Amino acid sequence: MDWNNLDSNNIYILCHAILQKVTWLKLNNDSEYTYIGIERDFKEEIIKEIINDFFNSEFLYLSLGRKNSKKILLADAMTEFKYFLPEISKELYKVILVSSDLSKVLEFNSIGVVRRGLC
Repeated sequence: MDWNNLDSNNIYILCHAILQKVTWLKLNNDSEYTYIGIERDFKEEIIKEIINDFFNSEFLYLSLGRKNSKKILLADAMTEFKYFLPEISKELYKVILVSSDLSKVLEFNSIGVVRRGLC
């Protein structure tokens, strides 16, 4: 399969299939989740730091649904995330970012938490 020319539906399928292979990283003994807030409580600086520290690839796969998933630049990840933030908290249950080499995953949940994982 040509990973560079995936359409929205295939990116969505890829990102969700990868979730079954992820080993979630525990940040402490209690949880693998980091609170990032929702709506007015959204902690932009924290999520920007998490994205930039975690990924080292130029491109990422962004899963927002079967019709809105796409390949994006790492530099644009925060802009894309903020644009879809209202939908995340109301309509989407989760947003997934996957590194272009399919080795790292960030999963954002609609309740305002994120977790990191390795494939």
